[in-house]
Amino acid sequence: MLSLIVHYRKFLSLVLTVLVSLWLSARDIHERYAIARGLQVTVLAPVQAVISKFSHIKNIIRMNRVLLEENARLKAENGMLNEAKRENMTLRKTVGYREQSPFILVPAPVVVQNQTAFGGNIIIAAGSLDSVKKDMPVISLQGVIGKILEVYPFTANVQLITDPFCRTGITFSRTNSPGILDCSSGAPLINTPAHSDILPGDTVVTSGMGGIYPKGLPVGVVASVRPVDNLFKTAEIRLHPGLDNIEHIFVMNIRTQWKPFEQNQVP
Repeated sequence: MLSLIVHYRKFLSLVLTVLVSLWLSARDIHERYAIARGLQVTVLAPVQAVISKFSHIKNIIRMNRVLLEENARLKAENGMLNEAKRENMTLRKTVGYREQSPFILVPAPVVVQNQTAFGGNIIIAAGSLDSVKKDMPVISLQGVIGKILEVYPFTANVQLITDPFCRTGITFSRTNSPGILDCSSGAPLINTPAHSDILPGDTVVTSGMGGIYPKGLPVGVVASVRPVDNLFKTAEIRLHPGLDNIEHIFVMNIRTQWKPFEQNQVP
């Protein structure tokens, strides 16, 4: 209703003026002047004020809509700029890490991730044409990721260290005590002798034993230690954050120290 009044305000003002003029034409000049003044003060002025106020509110609503749209656009642009900045910083770190590494590192973008709560594997865009071979270690800026399981000309399948069928030789850095990282239960665990000096917060790195990973690659830290029986205790490991969001990784182009036995080989 109010929108109709605002829209037709000029027409209504004209009609009201004509009606008042016709009514006043039957009166003498003094009465007409007094009535006109009264109508102006009591009717026309308030009506004009209401119309003006609603027009002002309508303009404010229109301006507010424009500002909201502009704010949304600026937020989107700011988010895109922040993401571009983050990617640029990550790429700078990646390039610097590659240049400082004593190994030959092959950059390997991740094209497929098949991770579950019980481990999994990833597909990378680097294959035999990039000199990638089976059992080569795969790492990120934060630490070890896994090893090459299958190789194709342009891609390769990586078995993560969190895979339930994977076993990784590790060392507790503080005590140099060895162990085996086992994720078959769904959680990364290491069973050690009951007398082992293992404490929460201890750093865990690859041991270099087993012929796949070089010694000293970060794996994670000890989250908790609990006894199993009189002979063993279990350390639960909080793996490095690079395994939570695998983006920029490398294949370490080094020769493995041993070749795993395959069923179709004659011993």
